[in-house]
This record gives sequence, structure tokens and C-alpha cells, in this order.
Amino acid sequence: ADYLQEADNLRTYGALLSGRKRFVVPQPFEEWTRENVLTMQYIEGQKLDDALLALPPDERDAVAHDFVETYSWMVHDCYRVHGDTHPGNFLLTADGDIGMLDFGCVKECQPLVADGILRLMDACWREDHKGAADLYREMGFGREDAGDSLYDPEFIRQYHDIALKPFLVDEAFDFASWEVRVPLSDFIRKNPKFLKLTPPAESIMVIRVLGGIRGLLASTGVRLNVHRMARECAQRNGFLTGPL
Repeated sequence: ADYLQEADNLRTYGALLSGRKRFVVPQPFEEWTRENVLTMQYIEGQKLDDALLALPPDERDAVAHDFVETYSWMVHDCYRVHGDTHPGNFLLTADGDIGMLDFGCVKECQPLVADGILRLMDACWREDHKGAADLYREMGFGREDAGDSLYDPEFIRQYHDIALKPFLVDEAFDFASWEVRVPLSDFIRKNPKFLKLTPPAESIMVIRVLGGIRGLLASTGVRLNVHRMARECAQRNGFLTGPL
């Protein structure tokens, strides 16, 4: 751990998020921070998942919406990733703000990954499964010995129907009812070649973040129209080729 670096991360992300709704980042106290000691502002609040469970559904969904939207903005608009989405790293304050903690695991996100995800979503919405398959190859997914069959459009479509379900339907999605493990296990059992669709190193942290956010939304019973949020993000960044 390098707490001088983390203090710098706090300043960077504090400035980045200063104009975002709800988000607050504690700032370091320079005079009491060293390589092995980090001293920062105290934020009082409740752990985010516990706080969401205690809120009425409409308020819960509103807070979760702002949380997801800001994470999406960081990745796709700023090319930055806060890589540890453990619920303990987020506090909901009495004022309804989200205190964001633990900036020891952050990195810049390569445009090939951040933009590629939006291009991939746009291909899915247009049902251009060949285009989506080609994007996986372009982004560096797949082992060198994978072979062309790994990028078969029908194979990719079947995978997306499982893994991208919330993004494919234009409605408030109930994340608590989204069963992924069993359908994905069945898919892999029938298509063992999927294991060769290994992600490029540049995408690992983004995939980790997506998994953490999914877990938070599922465990707290959130309902969000992430399809609409993703389309707005794609349009904002110039990757939506169809109507909003």
C-alpha cells in the first residue's frame, strides 16, 4: 500500500466527482499522511447495501440510479475506474449523499474497452450479432488458439441473452430475480469453447466492477431501467446508431 498515492487518488477523484449528484469523496489531511498512514475526512453514514434495504422502494431505486449512472459516467466519459465496489466502500449519509471510500484500487480505462462496451451494446440493440462477435475479436477477447468458431454470431447471441439481459429490455429490471449462474453454467456445459473467450487484461477491472454492482443491486432488490441508462450513455458518447 502506498498511502501517499491513495491520498493523491482522493484528490483526483474528489475533483472529478465534485459536480456529480450525491457523491462525496473524503479529502486527505496532508500533514498527517505518510506512505504508511492515510488520514482523511470522516464521513458519517450507513453502509450502502444496509441503507438501501431500509429505504422505501422508490427512494432505493433513485439512490441506486445515481450510483450506477455515476459509475457509468466515470468509465465511459472519464475513462477512469474505481475498482472496488464492495458495499462497505460506500456510505449513505443522512443527507442522501453517497460517500465513496477506498481509492487504493483505481486505474485509467482504455478507450478500446470503454468505447468497445458501448459499441457492443449498440450492436446488440440492432441485433447485429456478427458485428458484436467481430467486436469481441477487435477488443482482444479470446485465446490465440480459440479459432473462428468462438466468434460465431449465434453463439455470441446466446451468451448475450443470458449475460446482458438487463440491458436488452427497455423496462425497470428486477435484479433480485435475475438468475445468471444456472443458465450460464448450462450454456458453458453445452458450449465448452466459451472458456476460450478470455477477456483482455485491460478489461478485467471493468468486469470486476460490473460484477460488484450487479451483486449490490440484486441483494438490495433494486429495480432499474439500465437499458435506457446505457442507451443514453451510448448516445452521449456518439456510439448509438439507432433512435434513443
